[in-house]
Amino acid sequence: MNKDLTKQTGVYLIRNVVNGKLYVGSTQNFKFRWQTHQSLLKRGKHHSWKLQKDFNFYGIDSFEFKPLLICEIKDLEFFEQRTIEKFNVVSDGYNVSDCVEAPFRGREHSDETKRQIAEAGLGNQNAKGSKSRIGQVNSEEHRQKISKAQKGCKRDPELVKRSADKLRGRVGEQHHTEKTKTKLSEIQKVIQSKRVKQPAAGMHHSEETRLEMSRKRKGVGKSEEARANMIKSWEKRKATGLHTRRWYLFRGLEVPVELSTELDNQ
Repeated sequence: MNKDLTKQTGVYLIRNVVNGKLYVGSTQNFKFRWQTHQSLLKRGKHHSWKLQKDFNFYGIDSFEFKPLLICEIKDLEFFEQRTIEKFNVVSDGYNVSDCVEAPFRGREHSDETKRQIAEAGLGNQNAKGSKSRIGQVNSEEHRQKISKAQKGCKRDPELVKRSADKLRGRVGEQHHTEKTKTKLSEIQKVIQSKRVKQPAAGMHHSEETRLEMSRKRKGVGKSEEARANMIKSWEKRKATGLHTRRWYLFRGLEVPVELSTELDNQ
């Protein structure tokens, strides 16, 4: 196989060089998919019973793997379906389903397979005993073995204590050790030192800060023209019942759209 194609996405063929029969499939990695097919066939667990039967008869050397086309992942099912139909591999080849989206459509288990599934998954429904988590009923012999193994069995006190401590930790009752507390405290100090400190709600400014804020609001140090514009803006806001942008933001309110950019900058 071309090394450049091993990790490509596309449709492939498995061909029996003796009788010419084909198996069609799709993959996102040609090399890995062929290795998977070989592993399943060697263990006798391939989903295609037809391919498994001929593999057991002819052997691995009678089969070859060939990438057929390269495509996008979203187009895999489309091209695989068209290839299955083109080569008619369900009737004349090794594929067991003619529908890519629903491989089991039109098929059903044999009576023997159904019986094996029932025994493996549900156990003997006529047997008396408790069911396991998967619904299986334990036989009388199995329950006797479990009972015998558990009789006289005492748990290690240390193990019991550790289990109890873990359980308490789940409900928030477990306490940290002093070493852990110290580490957590150091981490919190680092976090707090990196935070930008904001004035607390309701905290009062110093006298110097209030004086400076008042000077800015009154336009101290600005030109006569700038002060005249400020006074004009104040009168305009007062007439319309509006406050400054800072007034709304400080109270967590939405700034009215009536406030012009000129007023917001004041």
